[in-house]
Amino acid sequence: KTIEPEVNIVSSYTELTCAITTIELIADANSQVVNYQWSDGSHNSNLVISDTGTYALTVTANGGCTASASVSITENVIVPTVTIYSGDSKIQCLNSSVPMRAETSMNVTYAWNYNDITTSSFKVTEAGTYTVTVTDTYNGCTATESAEVVENFTAHIEIDTDEELTCTTTQITLTAKGSTGDYQWSTGDLTSVTQVSAPGDYIVTVVRGICTVSDTITIEEGTKEDLYRA
Repeated sequence: KTIEPEVNIVSSYTELTCAITTIELIADANSQVVNYQWSDGSHNSNLVISDTGTYALTVTANGGCTASASVSITENVIVPTVTIYSGDSKIQCLNSSVPMRAETSMNVTYAWNYNDITTSSFKVTEAGTYTVTVTDTYNGCTATESAEVVENFTAHIEIDTDEELTCTTTQITLTAKGSTGDYQWSTGDLTSVTQVSAPGDYIVTVVRGICTVSDTITIEEGTKEDLYRA
């Protein structure tokens, strides 16, 4: 009695993806099979493929009887899309951090180039280029997007006075002009104005958020002629 050959094609996957770039097709046949003929012309019991399509296998038994099977291989290499939102992308004196958020419509994992962060969002406190790579959890395809964060520190200060100490002008007023903030004079005053009555260098420091700026002015006494005329 002739035993008919039987064959099935077995594979772990039937879909090529960014993560699965090759698939092995294995002929599962009974013991009567003596010859394998794949549609690509090969004669092994297995076939490794990397392209989509329908792959057919014909097996031949000792008595010349044949059996066939086929499998269709599809592809899913859709790349995820990702957009980074980072506000105005500026670290400023009164805004010392920038929110960095990656958005996508797919199920992905996140990998930032900063502190090994793997969440979709975090806060940036330093200027630089921030890059996120998202990987689709199903097909392994990736996409990358970057955003630039810059510093925009605009704090400035200067001391203004046109006065000079003389015999008649024994006290003058120094006024700090520029950015608002917390003032600290070398005289100990904590407002934008201080009064001095001795020659020397006077310093004002202004703290505005994360910014600190200073200015110095030198106060001199009038010359002997000025003092005499006074």
